Amino acid sequence: MKARLATILLLAAAASAGFAAPFRMFIETEDGKVQTADVSAAEPKGFTVALPGGHGTMLLQMDRVKSWRIAPPKSWTDGEKAVQAGQAEKAIPLMRDYATSLLPLLSLPKGDAATYVFKYADLLRSRGDYKGALDLLGKVPPDALGETRAQAIVVTAYCRAMLGEVDAAETQLNLLRAPTRRSSLFTLYKLTRARIAAARKDLVGALDEIASVVAYKRLGSDSYAEALFLSAEAYDELGLAIAKQKEAIQADDKIRRLYEQSRSEAFDALGMIQSDKSSVSAIMDDPPDLPGVSIEIRKQLVRVFPTSPWAALARAKLPPGALDKVATQQPEPKGAAATPTPSPTPGKPKKATPTPDDGLIDTEKSGSERENL
Repeated sequence: MKARLATILLLAAAASAGFAAPFRMFIETEDGKVQTADVSAAEPKGFTVALPGGHGTMLLQMDRVKSWRIAPPKSWTDGEKAVQAGQAEKAIPLMRDYATSLLPLLSLPKGDAATYVFKYADLLRSRGDYKGALDLLGKVPPDALGETRAQAIVVTAYCRAMLGEVDAAETQLNLLRAPTRRSSLFTLYKLTRARIAAARKDLVGALDEIASVVAYKRLGSDSYAEALFLSAEAYDELGLAIAKQKEAIQADDKIRRLYEQSRSEAFDALGMIQSDKSSVSAIMDDPPDLPGVSIEIRKQLVRVFPTSPWAALARAKLPPGALDKVATQQPEPKGAAATPTPSPTPGKPKKATPTPDDGLIDTEKSGSERENL
C-alpha cells in the first residue's frame, strides 16, 4: 500500500513539474548495461522507471546511472523530418510540447535533454522568433549543453543581434574562437558578425562578412537567402551614406576645399567616425550604382529562393515592374557551386584562404585570453 501511494505521489509530482510521463529513455548503468526504460518521474536522486510486464515501478538511483539518453516520440521525429523537408512551420507544433516538457530534466546530470531543447530553440530562431529562442535557451544550464554549447552561444548571439542588442551579441561571440569555413558554426557566426557590423554602420565590414558566406556556402543553403538579403540592405545604406557625404561636401565651400586637399580633415569636419571614413572614402570619387546593385541582388534572391521569408521581404522592397522579366527557379541541389553576389564588396575585399577544418580557431587572441570551447 505504501509503495503504491509513493508511486501515485511521484506521478503527481511529475505531472505538476510538467513531465510528459512517461519518458522513454536509454539508461546506461555503471555496470555497462543499457536498458530502455519508461520514466514516470525524475529527480536528482534517481529515476522512477516502470517494471517489465506492468508490475509497478522502481527507483533507479542516480549514482548507479552512467548516462541517459532521450528516446524521442514519433511527434518529434516527424518534426525533424519536416525541418529537413523545409517545412519549419509544420515542425514547430510537432516539436513544441515535447521540447518544453523536457525543461524539468535539464538540471539532472549525465543526460542529453538540453540537446533537444536547443534544437527547438534554434528552430524558433530560424523562423524569426528570437525572443522565444532566447527565453528557451535562458532556461538551459550552460553545463547541460555539452557538445551543443558552442552552437548555443552563436544562436544566442545571433538572436541578440537581430533584436538590436549589438554589444550583448558581440560579448557572446567573444566567448568563442572563430570557426573555420567548414565548421557547422561558420555561416551563422559570419551572419551575426555582419549584423553587428551593419548595426555599427561599418557597412564595408558587413559586406566582407557576407561575402565569406556567399563564397563558401552552397546555393541550396538556408542561410544563402539571408546573406543575399543582408547584402542588399548594406548596399542600400552604403549608397545613402555616400550620397549624404557628397551632398555635405558640395554644400560647404570650406569642407569642399578641405576634401580636395585632405580627405581625412574633411571627414573630421563632417564629424564622421572611423568606420564611416573607411566605408565612404573607398568609393567616394567613382561610386558604383549601389541602388542598382541592391535591386539586382533582390531580384536574384526572389528568383532563386521564391518561397524564402527573406525573398518576401526583398520582393516588398523592389520597385514596380522589377520582377516582370524574372523567372523563378529552384535552388541548385546541395553540392552545386555557390553563385556570388552581383557586385563585389566596395573597397579592398578581404581574401579568404581555404583552410582544413580543424574545429574552432582563434584569429584574434591566444587561448589564455579566450575560453576554449
